Amino acid sequence: MLFYICSSQKILLSFWCSFFAWHLGLRLTYASAYHQGSHMF
Repeated sequence: MLFYICSSQKILLSFWCSFFAWHLGLRLTYASAYHQGSHMF
């Protein structure tokens, strides 16, 4: 039971970490693209 809880928490933690990293990368990409676009126009 304890092993199951720990493994499920690891999966949940890795999911949140990957989601946060993806969201952060998306925001950084959007910000850089927005700045490049504003410089072009």
